[in-house]
Amino acid sequence: MTPRHLALTCITLLLAACGGDPGYGPADSPPAPPPPPEVTLLAGSTTDVGCVDGPATIARFGSTDGIAIDRDGSVLVADGVCHAVRRVAADGSVTTAVGRLNEAGDVQGSRNDARLITPGGLAIEPTSGQLFIADRGAHRVLSVAPDTGVGNSGSVTSIMGRGTAGDTTVGAPPGGGNDALGLPLRPRDDAALDRPTLLAAMMPGATELLMAEFGNQTLQTIATTTTSQRPVDVLDRVLCAGISRINGGPGHACSSNSVILVGDGTPGNRRVLAGVPGEVGHVDGIGDAARFTGPTAMVMDSPETLLVADQRSLRRVRLANGEVSTAVAQVGQFGRIGHIALAADGRTVFFTTARGVGRVVLP
Repeated sequence: MTPRHLALTCITLLLAACGGDPGYGPADSPPAPPPPPEVTLLAGSTTDVGCVDGPATIARFGSTDGIAIDRDGSVLVADGVCHAVRRVAADGSVTTAVGRLNEAGDVQGSRNDARLITPGGLAIEPTSGQLFIADRGAHRVLSVAPDTGVGNSGSVTSIMGRGTAGDTTVGAPPGGGNDALGLPLRPRDDAALDRPTLLAAMMPGATELLMAEFGNQTLQTIATTTTSQRPVDVLDRVLCAGISRINGGPGHACSSNSVILVGDGTPGNRRVLAGVPGEVGHVDGIGDAARFTGPTAMVMDSPETLLVADQRSLRRVRLANGEVSTAVAQVGQFGRIGHIALAADGRTVFFTTARGVGRVVLP
């Protein structure tokens, strides 16, 4: 070995011992990690509370609950404290879409004349633009027709509930008896609800709503028309913090007690997909190796995965095997995430905080 070869060999060994790699230049260096996604507060405030419409810098929310995206891309938000459904435009300006600010009541009629009592969950059928509201305080599920500017378009009607709380949650033809979960069967117009809270996002052309009820702790489907021969199916007795349809079919998902539950649409048939009941943490993994801090809202973000709001982060759960990964580590700079909605582009996520509406684009 020549002196030159010996020197090169020593340099190579020295670089290797120090962690260097003489075979890679700057152009071959590992790529830098992508920057974290930008999170913006679209409307509302991090500190101020109020029932005020106006530009983004002025508008205030009493509280923010259910969220849905209208056909024009604007965001609808249920404001339980202000007893109204608010509309947030692309520039962050806020108007009242249904009800009247600070005026509570159990009144159906036009969008402006209707009165709500602490509205919660929202859902929109994307093709028709039909809006559905879980009106907790009135113990009703409401339907709001698209506003075409003609006749009584935009009218608000009740499709289930009696205006008072009750423990009979199944609407069915007269005949008595109980359903598979032991709940009494009654005609639909005599079926009561107790604080309907959540409505799952709807697929185009869907004719059923997936609804979670707080008072009776049920998960059920409701036909969107009062003429349906099969108006209601109670799928489970469980208290859900978030719900979703699975690929638009009969399957469903529910976040409850730090786990993600899934069912196939058969009453009472469910299993744990990911997490361990009662065990809290932020751990990615498969099935019972994963942990959630406090999973709430969820939505399908692909045919294979659920996007789940977990306190201040967004997690992704694979339906095939329950594998949990972190999609966005820190979304809730403005507070804990409440509800989420996915835009038509499949990447933009709108979410509610305690006093505002935020936006983040998935990486």
